[in-house]
Amino acid sequence: MNFSSAELASEEVSRQPMIAAVPAEGGLAGQPRLRWEDFHGQPMIGTRDARERYFEPFLACCERAGVRPVVTQYAQDLGTRLWMVACGFGFSPTTASSQEISRPGLTYRPLPADGPEVLTFAAWRQRDQAPHLLQFIETLRNVPGRP
Repeated sequence: MNFSSAELASEEVSRQPMIAAVPAEGGLAGQPRLRWEDFHGQPMIGTRDARERYFEPFLACCERAGVRPVVTQYAQDLGTRLWMVACGFGFSPTTASSQEISRPGLTYRPLPADGPEVLTFAAWRQRDQAPHLLQFIETLRNVPGRP
């Protein structure tokens, strides 16, 4: 999968499951695997900028299950969202790699098996032949374990 066009080329860099960052104290943390129903009425930390689309697959899964979390707080970056989760303001969908970030009051839980994946791409102008860009693309294509 890519999003190349006449002007852009792209390569998939990573693919990982979406998970939930949840307060360590509370109902969501007490379950080894969450169900979509568990998110109904739960306070969610979102964002108000272009990255808001990041949450759309998660919210679509909730909608298919007939549940609605309530976005009650907004943060512009992952670090702030995770800090807010640790303080008990709500939960936030995030990528599995976020589990590398640890802080008191914060834990992570897997989503249901039909949860969304997060795909990350590198993109560049098709006609750009800058040597450093070509070296970057070559390095990217040779990363072990890349999709």
